[in-house]
Amino acid sequence: MTTSEPDLQDPFTAPHFATSALITIDVQRDFLSEAPYGVPGTTEILPALRQAVSAFRAAGRPVVHVVRLYEEGGGDADLVRRRLLESGVRIASPCTASGNVRLRRLQAPLGCLLSHVPGDTAA
Repeated sequence: MTTSEPDLQDPFTAPHFATSALITIDVQRDFLSEAPYGVPGTTEILPALRQAVSAFRAAGRPVVHVVRLYEEGGGDADLVRRRLLESGVRIASPCTASGNVRLRRLQAPLGCLLSHVPGDTAA
């Protein structure tokens, strides 16, 4: 195959939607495009991500939200953010509005991380 089009007939690489799950990673306020230490493009993909989450839930497929949390001081941080966190910057902190996930409607609450944060208007 010489084109950039995926081969949907290849049994090793073809998607199997009936048995698939959707996994979101680091969809948190601190990583939104407009956040001081955000990831460019994150905010812009939220409408499409919400649509994908809704479609998976409507189809009864699992949706898994993986979030990153850093302890104060950055002792558990990945190397690219460790110096920043050691300097006192707080991002992705547990039980804060900034560390909370952006897609709030989850199937099972997981304590303060995924619970309602006062003033939160995220869908």
